[in-house]
Amino acid sequence: MAWEISITQEGWGELYDACHLMERDELIDALADDYWEKHAHKGFANDFNRRFFEYAYIMVKFAPQDALADAAFDLIAENNTCDNGGFTYWIDREGYHTVQLPPGPH
Repeated sequence: MAWEISITQEGWGELYDACHLMERDELIDALADDYWEKHAHKGFANDFNRRFFEYAYIMVKFAPQDALADAAFDLIAENNTCDNGGFTYWIDREGYHTVQLPPGPH
């Protein structure tokens, strides 16, 4: 079950730090998937959807690491979704890519 994010300012800082600790490939996949989820049209042929995802992947592939992490953090804030319990935060709008914080007050 998905919830709206409700954390303290310190929690947002922890999320920011967690994004900057993520592996480059994880960030690229998350950003490309979110772009595809936002713009893909389900009615088009599979070949179009595959090429659309490849285009999105190329758009973020060559970005610097800190820019990727900042973009992932921005998507968390934009999508404003976490799991039931509030310790796993969605980067992409479908929740396939997440950032986890350890249990505790956030």
